[in-house]
Amino acid sequence: MRMRLLDSPAEPTYIAPTQHASAATARQQALLVWLLVTLLLLPLAGCQGCWSSTASNKKLTEEEEQAENEKKKKKLAEKPKLDFEIPPTIILPNESGQELDENPDNTKPNSPKVVFFTKPGHWIAGAQLAKANNFDFQGELRSFPMDQAEQPLDVEHTDFRLSISRPASLPKGQQKRFETMFYLPKRGNLLSKSYSLRTELRATRTSRLPEIVNVAGNSMLEHEYYLVVLAKNNSAYVDLTKLDSVQLHGSELSGSIGSLEDRRVGKFYQVVLPRVDKSVPLPSHPLAWTMISYIIWDDLDPTVLTGEQQAALLDWLHWGGQLIISGPNSLDRLKQTFLAPYLPAESGTALEIDNDKLQEINEHWSVEAKMPLKKPATMQVPPDKPLVGVQLVKHAEAEWLPNTGRLVLERRLGQGRIVVTAFPLSAFPFRYWASRDNFFNACLLRRPARSFSNPNDELIMRWSGKMAAARADDPRLATTLRYFSRDIGRWQAPKSEERVRPFQSPAVAPPVSTDIDPTGLITEQSPRLEDLNRTVRDTWSSTAISSAPGGIVDYRFAGYQTDQLSGVGGWNDFSGAAEASVAALNDASGIKIPRSEFVVKTLAVYLFVLVPLNWFFFWMIGRVEYAWVAAPIISVIGAVSVVRLAQLDIGFARSRTEIALLESHAGYPRAHVTRFTALYTSLSTSYDLRFDDPAALALPLALSADHQRRLTRTASDVALTQNETIELSDVYVNSNSTGKVHVEQMISLDGTFEVTGDEDKGWQLENGSQFLLRHAGILRAREDGEIEAAYFPDVQPGATVRLNFSKQKEPWVPQWNNSAMMSSTAPTDDENRVRLHRLSELAARQLKLLPGDMRLIAWTDDSIPGLQIRPSSAQSSTFTLVLVHLKRAALPEPEPDTNLRVEVRQDEVLSEDEKEVGQ
Repeated sequence: MRMRLLDSPAEPTYIAPTQHASAATARQQALLVWLLVTLLLLPLAGCQGCWSSTASNKKLTEEEEQAENEKKKKKLAEKPKLDFEIPPTIILPNESGQELDENPDNTKPNSPKVVFFTKPGHWIAGAQLAKANNFDFQGELRSFPMDQAEQPLDVEHTDFRLSISRPASLPKGQQKRFETMFYLPKRGNLLSKSYSLRTELRATRTSRLPEIVNVAGNSMLEHEYYLVVLAKNNSAYVDLTKLDSVQLHGSELSGSIGSLEDRRVGKFYQVVLPRVDKSVPLPSHPLAWTMISYIIWDDLDPTVLTGEQQAALLDWLHWGGQLIISGPNSLDRLKQTFLAPYLPAESGTALEIDNDKLQEINEHWSVEAKMPLKKPATMQVPPDKPLVGVQLVKHAEAEWLPNTGRLVLERRLGQGRIVVTAFPLSAFPFRYWASRDNFFNACLLRRPARSFSNPNDELIMRWSGKMAAARADDPRLATTLRYFSRDIGRWQAPKSEERVRPFQSPAVAPPVSTDIDPTGLITEQSPRLEDLNRTVRDTWSSTAISSAPGGIVDYRFAGYQTDQLSGVGGWNDFSGAAEASVAALNDASGIKIPRSEFVVKTLAVYLFVLVPLNWFFFWMIGRVEYAWVAAPIISVIGAVSVVRLAQLDIGFARSRTEIALLESHAGYPRAHVTRFTALYTSLSTSYDLRFDDPAALALPLALSADHQRRLTRTASDVALTQNETIELSDVYVNSNSTGKVHVEQMISLDGTFEVTGDEDKGWQLENGSQFLLRHAGILRAREDGEIEAAYFPDVQPGATVRLNFSKQKEPWVPQWNNSAMMSSTAPTDDENRVRLHRLSELAARQLKLLPGDMRLIAWTDDSIPGLQIRPSSAQSSTFTLVLVHLKRAALPEPEPDTNLRVEVRQDEVLSEDEKEVGQ
């Protein structure tokens, strides 16, 4: 083959095949890139709206950012929220609102002034709202009454100061409600008129200063109590304070005790009209109801009460509270509720109440006036508008109230009662009736008849009829609430019995009111009150207080006493029961020396080891001479062992002795227990008392009626902690001395005490409790006044025994005379120095046995559950007097007033609202 040079012009250029392929690939790649770019640009060319939208969104975001920045600047300029919002404590019961006030700018004061009413010597409950705005909070609420130096007040007649605390957990931004407790110590007459209560919110683990809220309070007089209206619509009861039975405006009560500054004479009840749509402002603790005398229930949904409030209401009823139920809607609401087993009646068919059905009420309760009246003299129903009521289906244990035309029923529950009306108490014919107050006082409140006079233009009210000798301001006529351990008076035997009765409780003078320094402590006696205190009712004299005035026989007196500051129902270290218990403790408390059996057994073991066993051992090893060497060693070891065993026997020089009273009512599965506990220690000890149930309270016991802490002595602080349980801590007892504590609690029984039968078939007693009843005596007074007694050495738990009554000359069980525990004349031994004869005398003789009454009195050494004391004592003993009210005397027939108030002083002119309602 011929080859041509490439640069030769005569021949054509030759190109290899690989060069053609490379060029084609390059063109293809270029085309592909061009297509891809075109495809990418085509969608963009037709999406100008997308670009526009994106730009618009970007613009809106900038506006939002600007607005957000302005909002942040405004927020930074605003005043920050307070860490806590704590309104003033609401004392229960109370009609004040329970919600926090709206306060967005935080310019209002956090604690506006709130004034409440309370009673000295009573436990009170308070509702405290709290809110943490900026963070979660863990701490406690601490509450106490203050003196002028803003320090906790001393518990009267002790060297202790009490504060009450409870845990408080506040999630950020959430409002929570806590129930706190206060005990208001009794002070002098002038000092007891006002109180200041403090609640502190304290952090648990930080040094943060406490948040503080204070409320100021005025004390009610001894005869003043609360009347609470629980009504779906309480506007119909706003005029209750116009009733003379509630408040006698601008008047003096006959027999008043003298003029004290700002004395609210004539006022019997502080009326409370709370809102009850979501909750009810009543205490949850049963022992904080002692200031409440009556509750009016009108169409209230019972589910708004908590379980604790329901239990407390039932306790209050059985120990003397009175519940007034307005028909007809209330009975329907109370079906299948906690109150259903205790109601006097069930609701039947609807009932139209016209003037004919009101005839008996008008004939007996419409007091005829000697002058024209501004209100109808009788309760009148328009012919075309009869009252809509309900037919009352009577319970077997209920009774028709006399002279009410079978329109009112009542039923006794222990010391208290429930009364129900067939017509609504809010009905205008009843409210506009001239004798409404007469009916309200005698039938609904069950108070004595009255007479009114107006000498020297001064309205005077006196009791009339069977109670004419009673004082108008006697607290025992304002409430029927009674606790045996608090209210029973001292028993003094008649002169003919003094030779067989060694126990005579001395009269204790009431503490004299005094001037005070800013610390609230005694400095000197106040001479300007000396005469007043001498004329003020002799609270501590059993002859003046414990016995009924003028020999009146009435269940409201019946041997009960009253206190010049707290009235009845208050915490009392000086009642007859308290003094009798303290006297028994003084006889029995302290360290007991080892028993003779213990000494003999220990000595026998010691001699056996020292002589025969020692000799036998060395005889077995063939070294009898060593027995003389071992004898001194055995003597030293034996002495140490005896000392050690003696220490074990006496509980390491600590002992606990307890005198208790258990009071209950037939058919009710709860009991009120009062403990007076003596704690002896040879070394200074701080005791803590823990209760299994929150329905308990405890305080150091008063040292004496005239004891006041010295200025030079620092008060000992004790704390009562409320949680799921109750604990009283830091009760300090000095070395080689005895400290005493007063404890009260409500406990549940395994069953109920029941008495069944009648006069023909006989009577049976069932002990449904968990306690063994020893030396059980049953006392009863027949309707003719004869006294009978039955006796059983022991009544086992769950046992039913037949009662064989025998006539007695006095309220006493003859077999008790042979019981060292129940009688002061029975012989006793040195080992058991505890005797309950003082308490048995109070329960049998001082507590009057009225015709129809039947009561059980016994004692038990079974342990009362619910209390643990630390440190414990190996030497511990508890003896309890058991008092059960098996049957109650029938209530006396109510009496109408002698005259109407309007006869001596005109009624006020009707308001425009009343005129409008009347039309």
